[in-house]
Amino acid sequence: MLSCAGSSAHALRTQEKPREAVGVLTRQRSPHNEQQVLIRFTEDGTDRLTAMRAELRALQSEVLSHFTPQERRELAAQRKHLAGGIGAQFLI
Repeated sequence: MLSCAGSSAHALRTQEKPREAVGVLTRQRSPHNEQQVLIRFTEDGTDRLTAMRAELRALQSEVLSHFTPQERRELAAQRKHLAGGIGAQFLI
């Protein structure tokens, strides 16, 4: 089931319908709970996601190649600090 902290069901449905229309997601009512809609990637959706992740990793590697090892450590520490702050907002 598709869910996201801080997002309304309507907002999530609005985001998923265009993806369903292009064939990357399927939607199906849960056989156990009619109020739930199960959302799954199609094979094409999985392939696209895999390709996007590979492109992102390549781009990240390219960008990070211009940083010194010390700058990379500092960036990693700042990302961890930022992620902790964002995560804390969703626990409230």
